[in-house]
Amino acid sequence: MSRTFDRRSFLTHSAATIGGVAMAGTVVDGLLESVAGATVGISTAKPKLGGTVTVGLISDVPNYHIFNGAQGKWDASAFCVGNALYDPLFTIGINGSAWLPMLALSATPNANYTSWTIPLRQGVKFHNGDVFNAQTVVANYNASAADPTVGLAIQPIIKSVVATGPYEVVYNMVIPFSTYPSNLAEQQIAYMGHPTSFSPTYSGDPIGTGPFKFKSWQVGVESQWTKNTSYWRHDGAGRRLPYLNGINFKTIPDNATRNSALQSGDIDMILQQDGPSIAALEKMKGISVRTDLADARDPSVNSLICNTTGTLNQYFLWAGEFASTFGVLGVYDFLKADLYYSNQTASGTSQNSALALTQQWLGGTANGGPGLSSSQVSTIMTYLESGKSSAASPAPASVQNANFNTGVASGAINPSTLNWDPTLTNPLSDVTIRQACAMAINRATYFKVIDSSVGAVADGVYRKASKYYSNPGYPSYDPATAKSLVDAYKKANNVSSVGFVIDIVSGNASAQKQFAFFQQQLGAIGITVTPRPLVQSTLINNVIYGTYDCATWNQFGGTDPALNYVWFLSLPANTSVLAGGLSMPALPANTFIAGAVNFAHLGVPAVEGAMLAALAAPAGSAAHTSNWASINSVFAKEIPYLWLDITVTAWAAAKNVQNWAVSTAADGVTRTLTFDGGSSRWDQIWLS
Repeated sequence: MSRTFDRRSFLTHSAATIGGVAMAGTVVDGLLESVAGATVGISTAKPKLGGTVTVGLISDVPNYHIFNGAQGKWDASAFCVGNALYDPLFTIGINGSAWLPMLALSATPNANYTSWTIPLRQGVKFHNGDVFNAQTVVANYNASAADPTVGLAIQPIIKSVVATGPYEVVYNMVIPFSTYPSNLAEQQIAYMGHPTSFSPTYSGDPIGTGPFKFKSWQVGVESQWTKNTSYWRHDGAGRRLPYLNGINFKTIPDNATRNSALQSGDIDMILQQDGPSIAALEKMKGISVRTDLADARDPSVNSLICNTTGTLNQYFLWAGEFASTFGVLGVYDFLKADLYYSNQTASGTSQNSALALTQQWLGGTANGGPGLSSSQVSTIMTYLESGKSSAASPAPASVQNANFNTGVASGAINPSTLNWDPTLTNPLSDVTIRQACAMAINRATYFKVIDSSVGAVADGVYRKASKYYSNPGYPSYDPATAKSLVDAYKKANNVSSVGFVIDIVSGNASAQKQFAFFQQQLGAIGITVTPRPLVQSTLINNVIYGTYDCATWNQFGGTDPALNYVWFLSLPANTSVLAGGLSMPALPANTFIAGAVNFAHLGVPAVEGAMLAALAAPAGSAAHTSNWASINSVFAKEIPYLWLDITVTAWAAAKNVQNWAVSTAADGVTRTLTFDGGSSRWDQIWLS
């Protein structure tokens, strides 16, 4: 794992679908007209060719040169651009219950879902004329696994990807995963980029196989794309896609400004995920609007994410990611050193020479060396030289405990400096304070006042219409009981006040309104909150590192919860690394440590066990459904997230934009889920 952690956001749809193996031509098309409101944005007229559509998006990427599924940190806006430039291996059927062929033709699991064999489409070429094949897929996976952020989300799932023929690959899984092809439809790693862009120093243009080719990109302002005249796909009538000559994406971060640009005719389409702005769109004349409220997927959820441990990212602590920034050695540093030393002695090197080589390796970066400081190297070498290092005790107990319980690893945001302060304690690390916050926030009022009653109140990961939903028992609005919990916390901890910092997106009027609401609600029960306005990428980065108390958050959702696995993953501390644990016997038995991208840091065996049971069960089975459903009840008790309401995604377009709510699988006929988590495909849009 690299120590130069990429300081950018990395989001996926955080959603998956449930379905069986999808062979080309065998999936029955769902009836789009059966979905309420779905006829908006659909045209059955003969398409007109040509023209350029300008689309207003919410955000942009920091570096377009390495914008690809293996490295780019994609949010909803990035997926929109990605769908113009790239093709995924699969796409999702409109009924949300099947993955459909795109660059891949089918997916066949072995008996226990620990490997998936995937034949690939032949005859597809990248924009530069190079051939798409099995080696391309392997290269995309290798780049994903090596990426310091994307890799964290796939390493707990995928063991390897190997080519078993020129046009066939096998995905070997770390765990049984009965719905894995859904990841290859909805996660950003589904999108196949040209391997030349995988170098972190690549400075050329992004290259894909998609319907549009790169023309220009001014980051934060606008990217322009021109028709791929050799695109491999055709519509149901045999016409080569895409219909448009070009598409431009403009970055307009402010919600109201984005609405105004559409109304004035400066742009043709916009993406919107803000409740009041969606309500305003629906009142505009000459504009067509479609939301995802009736779509076959659980939506993402708006929440306040809590740092439930009051520590830095626990997995990063274990992995030694904070050795340079906070001076905290990780248990994994000792494990790596012991392994390197053992390999040297096993090869016949003398003990003294092996120790010298290990010391040199630890202080440098050659051959994967961690590049530790001289004092940190000395600490590890003293331990190795003592002969105490072993599988049963991979690091001193003081190091293991310091990673999670004491010292610089613990802390909170100082409300005066707005910086991480290891001398402070985050009260949200106490579940009773999280419960008090849940009782203090009137979600029904938030839904009405903040989000203009667009969507629905949330009490967990799933909406009430979901087959995974049953009442989880999330705390009801009860400020009197909430205040009593706060008072009890003060008495038990001998403190006179309780407070924490909430991270919000800077320069956003909606975010300021949200904070004012939280401040009033929590203040009424005796909790003081302080805002920390940050640009979105920095806010996400702080949540990733764990240098936060609480933050406004939006995540999860999907037609099947499987893509949420890594976000909720935790590992047993007392189990060896080879057995899927962390090799930390100094910690109490049954201690579970949150995985690298479990940003709330909640480590609960019940959640981990339920997820593993669900992933090992056949898709659609009772075990699959009941185990995914059960985690909602755990979240309602542990409160890692203060749920608010569901995220509604809306697209709006001028009247002359036709067929903008339609996308199909590789056959050009079978309908796919559009829009899936906010992203749209562009190859069948046309202008009247």
